Amino acid sequence: MGLYTQREQGYDGTWTGEENTDTIEAKYFMMRVRSDGKPMSAATVRALGQISTDFARDTADIGDRENVQFHWIRIEDVPEIWDRLASVGLTTTEACGDCPRAIHGSPLAGDSVDEILDPRRRSTKSCGAS
Repeated sequence: MGLYTQREQGYDGTWTGEENTDTIEAKYFMMRVRSDGKPMSAATVRALGQISTDFARDTADIGDRENVQFHWIRIEDVPEIWDRLASVGLTTTEACGDCPRAIHGSPLAGDSVDEILDPRRRSTKSCGAS
């Protein structure tokens, strides 16, 4: 569902299986939002910004697969965040883990004069995007 525990500061992301669970159990989560490489409307970007402000300590990262990551998410805020994402056509489903993920898209797709084909229709169809 695109939700991971947020480790305490000082952990570099390496294996923590040997650590005391009290040390690595988190009060906060990182949430990854699937973007599917499609253009985002101003309303969508505003919704992401408001989620960042209201729930993620004014932070948001764009990951290497073009997804948005929010940190410092409290578990009790997750349903409200999901509702806000759904209202602009976004989801956390299949945003991470062992599943098909976002297809990278070029900002020039459909506009480049030497383009052989416009991949936008195929890439959004492949991802299940609307």
